[in-house]
Amino acid sequence: MQPCYRNDKQGPYNNFQESVETQSRNIWEEDGASDNESSVRLANNEIIRQHQKQGYVDGLAAHQETSLQMGFDDAFPHGAQLGIDVGRILARAKINQEIKEVDSKEVQNNKDLFNEAKRALHITNILDQRFFDTELNLSQSHELIKKWNSKTTR
Repeated sequence: MQPCYRNDKQGPYNNFQESVETQSRNIWEEDGASDNESSVRLANNEIIRQHQKQGYVDGLAAHQETSLQMGFDDAFPHGAQLGIDVGRILARAKINQEIKEVDSKEVQNNKDLFNEAKRALHITNILDQRFFDTELNLSQSHELIKKWNSKTTR
């Protein structure tokens, strides 16, 4: 029998060692690639989350703007009428103030009436929630405007 000397890489030991080295290199390369892919995937997921959030926020804002515009369109005529009514009351009070009465006490009362009307009919008072129902519809008649209408139309 001849001793088996092999210099080529055909022997079972050499093939085993070569395959282990190849597998070791592949394992480390895959892990490195896997880590890199994982970090890229996380970065992409974060970008996707940001875009989804921005899309959600944009959708909400667009809906709110549409709803706000519809609410404004519905309520504007009522608010405009309240403004007209307040303007008429203040105009009557101012006219009464400007009319020179013989009695100086009457003139002072008219000045006080105008200033009092300006304070009482301020927009925050006119739009106070007590004059509106739960669905923000105006009560049958606005009590404050009704009160000042009667005070200025004497």
